[in-house]
Amino acid sequence: MRLTVLGAGPAYTDREGASGASYLVSEGETHVLLDLGQGSFPRLIEAIEPSTIDAVLISHLHPDHFIDLVPLRHYLAYQLDPPRRVRVVAPDGLADRIDALHMQGKRVLAAVGALHMTGNKGLPKLMAERGFSVERIGFAPI
Repeated sequence: MRLTVLGAGPAYTDREGASGASYLVSEGETHVLLDLGQGSFPRLIEAIEPSTIDAVLISHLHPDHFIDLVPLRHYLAYQLDPPRRVRVVAPDGLADRIDALHMQGKRVLAAVGALHMTGNKGLPKLMAERGFSVERIGFAPI
């Protein structure tokens, strides 16, 4: 069994290169990640291909122990074809906290030109297939 310390820093640091709590436990081809704090995702990529992780265990719901689940989720969803998922074992409420990070206000993507085309290859359809909520917003002339 091998333990790789990806990060063991505090909730905040001004030290360059420091990262939050994250520990990779490996035995053969089995990889389990214990926590994934701020700044630890790039270190994870240096250690192993993230899609080979068997499970991520989150110890508690302080962001310095789970915040880099966000880049991990984006990597698995948007960098791989087909997209992949990883099992996450965490205290109740983690999903709500991560969703709340993305809902701190309405985000708007305004597409013009060829990007807003309709049909099977249109941006609204492609965005909806990726799980985004798509709505048409009218703009008043200035």
